[in-house]
Amino acid sequence: MKTAKLCFSAVLLSSLFSGVVTATPLEEAIKDVEIGGLARYRFYGNSDANQDKQLNRFTGAIDIVSKVTDNVKFGTTLMVDKFDNPQNSPSSSGNIEVRRFWFEHFHDDFNVKIGKLRLITPWTNYAHAGTHGNGMVAEYYGLEKLMLIGGYYNQVNGFVNINQFIPQSIYGQEDFFYVGAIANIDSFTAQLWGNRMTNILDLMTYFDLSYKYENLRLRGQINYAKLADEQKNLFSSDNGIFYGFEAEYKNDKFFVNAGYTKTDDDMPIFTFAADANRFIQFGDNLQLIYKGVNLPDAQFMFIKGGTKIDKLGLEAGYGHIDAGQSSDFDEYYAQVSYKINRNLIFTTFYSVLKSEEKEQDNNKLYVDLAYFF
Repeated sequence: MKTAKLCFSAVLLSSLFSGVVTATPLEEAIKDVEIGGLARYRFYGNSDANQDKQLNRFTGAIDIVSKVTDNVKFGTTLMVDKFDNPQNSPSSSGNIEVRRFWFEHFHDDFNVKIGKLRLITPWTNYAHAGTHGNGMVAEYYGLEKLMLIGGYYNQVNGFVNINQFIPQSIYGQEDFFYVGAIANIDSFTAQLWGNRMTNILDLMTYFDLSYKYENLRLRGQINYAKLADEQKNLFSSDNGIFYGFEAEYKNDKFFVNAGYTKTDDDMPIFTFAADANRFIQFGDNLQLIYKGVNLPDAQFMFIKGGTKIDKLGLEAGYGHIDAGQSSDFDEYYAQVSYKINRNLIFTTFYSVLKSEEKEQDNNKLYVDLAYFF
């Protein structure tokens, strides 16, 4: 099986790039290079009854995309992601890593990428520091109002939210397949995705339906997962369902958003990343989103709202997790953002997490200064 996959990859690569080995003068090559990326500084401060923690994070990423021929592109992302604390020496500044490294062939409404890629699925985080893997992805846009996508990865990095049950050294090396379809019809948007991971998941399916009328948006989603035979003893059942609902009203001046989600009582695994981009959730970097992920019988309710005054954004919210047999949690937060210009954004928030088990609250301060270029 592995030999067949390797042969298929070799044939695909040779068919994509046959005749593309002639040298190109440097001055000509530079004309067809696009460069972008981000530079970000983050500060995290956490305090509770036991200790105070402070953490500084520096992230820099450069995306380089080069035109090889009229139908072929090459791209790479070079990245430094460094956490600093008082115990680090000044020389421990982090290494530059190759976050992405890929070739793309495109023709009319079809394109295929192969190499080290982001995993753009409902179950993963596809930010610069999110879930990546080695494999190939194909996309087709030739059908009206419908996009089709499929991918295969032989290695994945960044599946962080099932390793409490299955070691990442095991599932990160397994073959991962997925397919998806996204349709936009009038006021409706529908998504249907499925995946399989060898020896871990026999099947995982995700369905999302949203309806937008003027400034109102309603959304519902459901995720079903069935474990492979090798993992059946992890829980009392080998399959489980996650579902959620969300409503939002938004205009140019303000928004209000409320949601509810529920994990399965007997088999709670539904996502590979707490901050997966497409699941209904409270918000980025808040404390609650890491408390109820893949937790059995967890009910998550939240409401948040905000307003914009020129370049200034104000936001506040409340979330609650009824965690079944575990402790319940409540979180309150307030956030301020300022868009200095089109590329430079400052964000800070303060949140308070309350737990039934602890008398002392956990307080979190978050500061983010991000420059996109």
